[in-house]
Amino acid sequence: MKLHVKKKLTLMVLVVLALLIGLSGYYLIFQRSLPAPTVVLVASVQSGAVPLKVDFEGSGSAGSAGLQMSWEFGDGSRAHGSTVQHTFTQVGIYTVRLTVKTPQGRSAQQETVITVLGFTKRVFKVGHTPTSLVEGDFNRDGYTDLVVSNMRDGTLTVLYGEAGGKFRANTIPTVRSPGWLAVGDFNGDGYPDLAVASIDQDLISILIGGAKGFQLATTLRTDTFPNGIAVGDFNGDGRPDLAVVSSYQNDVVLYQNVGQAHFKRVATLSVGEFPNFISASDVNGDGHPDLLVANLRGANLSILLGEDQPFQFATHTLRTKLNPTGVAVGDFNEDDHPDLAVVDEGSNLLSISLGDGKGDFPYDERGIHLGKLPHWVAVGDVNGDGHQDLIVTNADDDNISILLGNGHGTFAPPIQFAAGDSPFAAVVGDFNHDGQLDVAVSDAAGDDVVVLLGEKGKHYAPYSGLWPAQARERLGEE
Repeated sequence: MKLHVKKKLTLMVLVVLALLIGLSGYYLIFQRSLPAPTVVLVASVQSGAVPLKVDFEGSGSAGSAGLQMSWEFGDGSRAHGSTVQHTFTQVGIYTVRLTVKTPQGRSAQQETVITVLGFTKRVFKVGHTPTSLVEGDFNRDGYTDLVVSNMRDGTLTVLYGEAGGKFRANTIPTVRSPGWLAVGDFNGDGYPDLAVASIDQDLISILIGGAKGFQLATTLRTDTFPNGIAVGDFNGDGRPDLAVVSSYQNDVVLYQNVGQAHFKRVATLSVGEFPNFISASDVNGDGHPDLLVANLRGANLSILLGEDQPFQFATHTLRTKLNPTGVAVGDFNEDDHPDLAVVDEGSNLLSISLGDGKGDFPYDERGIHLGKLPHWVAVGDVNGDGHQDLIVTNADDDNISILLGNGHGTFAPPIQFAAGDSPFAAVVGDFNHDGQLDVAVSDAAGDDVVVLLGEKGKHYAPYSGLWPAQARERLGEE
């Protein structure tokens, strides 16, 4: 009798266990059939100056009631909730991850990248009203040097680079009211030389560089109010020639380098109204240097495409906003075709024109809002992500704007950094040899050159072991 009862109890237990196992399996199958939550991650900003405070929002995520939201900021910090705030206190590129989990255990993730920039500011006194600024290793010691024209002094200040991003100043006399500067090895001795424009005297002075500094080689008479110089080999003989804009006569004067830093005038090209900027670059990929001229009162650019015949150019016109003051060339969408970035002081806008590789550039209807009275634009990879960024001087705001590129031809909103009392021109380089891009700015009202040494940051990813390159690649695929 007892054995019979024991068997019945055992059978009942087995039946109950079977039912429980079946119900558990059914529950697991039911759980797995539920959809994963939809994750929506929104950041108030994607980039900025250190320290950077960012508001994160995940309340747009969808799924079942009772979602759990966990945040990882890449710097070891975490938070929970649908709305959180985090301050990034170190320079770097941070991969931020939001994980959303349902009460049933289903989860999904989304990531975004936050870029934090920082600079160490150094100020070097120069002469009165410094305007044009150029760079080069003028004494061939391996450090980048800077030269600035001091318009009210009739001098140039040479800032010789030294270890640690320091500079040693040496001021030398030059033409009256020196303005635009250009760099080239005009006598072929391996030392960079200078071309200096005098806007009062309508002269171009050629200064030969060497181990002991600069010496005057020759002076060129040019047209009225020379307000820009470009250097290029316009006849294919291997020697750098000159192109000089005349703001009052609306033309470009071409000078052939006949050897040993001596030049002769060979051609005059008509451009738009009051040209005040010129640069040389091969924008149509034919191997001949082309000329880009910003016409301040013409609301356009003159694009002069170099031809096979020496000193011959075909002129095209690109419409701009109101008063273009500067142009930079880069490959902003990474299609191996040159693109243009144009600053306009009349509208306070930056226009991006993506080239087709044949010398044609579409007009940018919208533009990007900058600071007040933008004057100059330079190109460089500021944050070290492999994409070209833009640096713009804003004279009336006493700062520069940095716009981070994404490699697709568009840019993040500008990040401002103080840069003197009236920043005019800017150049970029690695002045302290730390692998991080630095910026130098001529401060026209402060009588100094402001050097912003880029602070070196790291790529930060969440704890899971996702490498930064993979994180950026994943972000690009989203």
